[in-house]
Amino acid sequence: MDDELELMGAYVAGVIDATGSISVQVKKDSSRLVGYAIVPTIQIKKNDPRIIHVLDNWAQEHDVFASIRETDTTTTFIITKREDLETFLRSVRPFVIVKSDPIEITLHEILPRLDDGAASTKEGFVELMKYVDMVRDQSGPSSRHKYDKSYFEEEWAAEI
Repeated sequence: MDDELELMGAYVAGVIDATGSISVQVKKDSSRLVGYAIVPTIQIKKNDPRIIHVLDNWAQEHDVFASIRETDTTTTFIITKREDLETFLRSVRPFVIVKSDPIEITLHEILPRLDDGAASTKEGFVELMKYVDMVRDQSGPSSRHKYDKSYFEEEWAAEI
């Protein structure tokens, strides 16, 4: 059984490397002290739902909850809950090649800072945005975001 799980881990990593998106959303959130939230996410969208179901089964074997959204043409596997995201990324990390940098930044910089409450102060939020921008840079130059480190440095210049 352990060999089978390890083999499936390599398969899941291949799917992530080929088509997975490791991203960090920044959105307005009036319930947060600074008015914004940082939400790390992994998302995999496929035309063939069988692949998503393999991912979901593997995630469940690792006690990870993922959302699955289906349309007429695609099925999407999404993890946004921090604990589940961390467990999933740590489980698949040994097998990932292409997306290893965003995984490392998410696991070692973003998630620990979020857990420590860094996003609850403007100074901490700006510091976190440095790592958010690093993950986004891994997605390529075509990914443009309104909320980046520079935006918050300008927005809060008088306060930090």
